[in-house]
Amino acid sequence: MQKGQIFKEQNIRRLVVMGWECIVLSFILYGFGFIATRAYIGKSSIYEMLISVTFDFWLLLFGITLLTIGVVFQKGIELQQEQDLTI
Repeated sequence: MQKGQIFKEQNIRRLVVMGWECIVLSFILYGFGFIATRAYIGKSSIYEMLISVTFDFWLLLFGITLLTIGVVFQKGIELQQEQDLTI
């Protein structure tokens, strides 16, 4: 990116991978919290366990934002290729 080549396929791939990692990680953390709560509390109702576990909404939102930026960068590549083909 320091060379001025921002709209590259490699950068888009990195953004998309980081976005999906954040989204998946938010659900994995929720699952681990659910399992840990069940081990700590013991056999209680599912409703009580679901309430006691927090979901990391900001990590999910960050992942969606990274995926959106990846789509915008993909459109930037398409516009750059279109401009290169114009005389």
